[in-house]
Amino acid sequence: MVLPAIQPMAPIAPPEFIAPATEATGVGFGEAVGRAIGRVDDLQHGGDAALVALASGGDVDLHGAMIALEEAEISLRAMVAVRDKAIGAYEQIMNLAI
Repeated sequence: MVLPAIQPMAPIAPPEFIAPATEATGVGFGEAVGRAIGRVDDLQHGGDAALVALASGGDVDLHGAMIALEEAEISLRAMVAVRDKAIGAYEQIMNLAI
């Protein structure tokens, strides 16, 4: 049994140059947090409005009202979890020995 000879490898091309960004692209952290809080607030108001309309006997879709309430609750829980993580990270940083 004859094995074929090992062929030499082709040279690896250098990576292409990526120019650094001159300006920050995207949204800043504070603005992103502000938008997220605004979205949670909007969902809370939407859930409250659906609940008031349902309680007052208005012509409201029961499923739609329940979905709006659940979306508001889930978004609030997520925001509280993010807040708790941020507070935990802050506490860990403050407890670092310098």
